[in-house]
Amino acid sequence: MSMKKMVLAAVLAAIAGSASAQGYVGAVTGLTRYSVDCTGTTRCDKSDTGYKVYGGYQINPHWGVEVGYTDFGKTKGTVGALDLEVEAKAFSAVGVLRGQFSTDWSGVLRLGIASVKSKLSTAFGSKSESNVKAYAGIGLEYALTNELKVTASGDFTDAEVEDQSGGVKMLSLGLQYGF
Repeated sequence: MSMKKMVLAAVLAAIAGSASAQGYVGAVTGLTRYSVDCTGTTRCDKSDTGYKVYGGYQINPHWGVEVGYTDFGKTKGTVGALDLEVEAKAFSAVGVLRGQFSTDWSGVLRLGIASVKSKLSTAFGSKSESNVKAYAGIGLEYALTNELKVTASGDFTDAEVEDQSGGVKMLSLGLQYGF
């Protein structure tokens, strides 16, 4: 196949794919968990609640792109008489792969990067750090209508502050609206 024909085929495929393109927005809330070492603490709470808001563009039935903001809540601990609190928030940009199981059910995989801001707070002040980290997600979607879906998802990344790092994750439920 000549180069001209290959370029023409790619352009036609892109035009055909854009016919099914669709934008969407969503919001989820759920349980978060931090992978932190609690050795030496008298109290250690690794769980909280968090949320994510996101928007995306479905390029074709299988591939899309998405940006989002995730608040992973906080983890709290006490070392001696000193209370510590760590929180993580992330701005993410991911590629999305969707697979249709039936007319109403689909599976979603997300993979990309995130700017993760982590903050360590004590009675003596706070320190924060922003780092670029890998970001991954997995989920299920159930279509209530052509535009409205119920979503269940897991989101995963790492947080780092004061040379300490650990995984953060959120398991959530929410809604997604396509337009």
